Amino acid sequence: MLLTIISALYYAMPGMLANMSPLFFKGWLKPLAKPVDLGLKIKGKRLLGDHKTFRGFVLGMITGMLAGFLQYIIRDFAIIQSISYIDYTFVKSIGIGLAFGFAALLGDSAKSLVKRQVGIRPGKPFIPFDQVDYIVGIIAFSYLFRPMTWQMIAALVLIGPLLHLAFTKLGYFLKIRKERW
Repeated sequence: MLLTIISALYYAMPGMLANMSPLFFKGWLKPLAKPVDLGLKIKGKRLLGDHKTFRGFVLGMITGMLAGFLQYIIRDFAIIQSISYIDYTFVKSIGIGLAFGFAALLGDSAKSLVKRQVGIRPGKPFIPFDQVDYIVGIIAFSYLFRPMTWQMIAALVLIGPLLHLAFTKLGYFLKIRKERW
């Protein structure tokens, strides 16, 4: 079971890192700091809000690709081979990094769309959706490469929220996030 958990986390790692990365790159690429929703509204409420930006998507996908590239570079180490769920060729590694990065951010954006429409402000808790939105995106996009097993999905759904909460606390401690939850 531990091997399944580690394999699932390793496979999903590009998307998980991509999901975290926009917080770390807030001052970068200022021309791309424009809202993805372009200010559009449904029934008077913004689709996503100002905090979901092209910069976040671009840097998140780049982070995912870099994570995939790292997986490619270290693929021949015995310990990595023992946890690898796929064969990390160069093209597949970059593709997974890009796709999982986009998937995680798309899942997060879909949840933000729902939050805005039900009147929850950005940064306010929307439990359990805040903790699993990016995971749902990664799981869905895994079907483009090698679908995760139900055991891997269960591991991500159980452990992903704990990681999300831990990194949220770390972000607050490092003064990257304003919200403590």
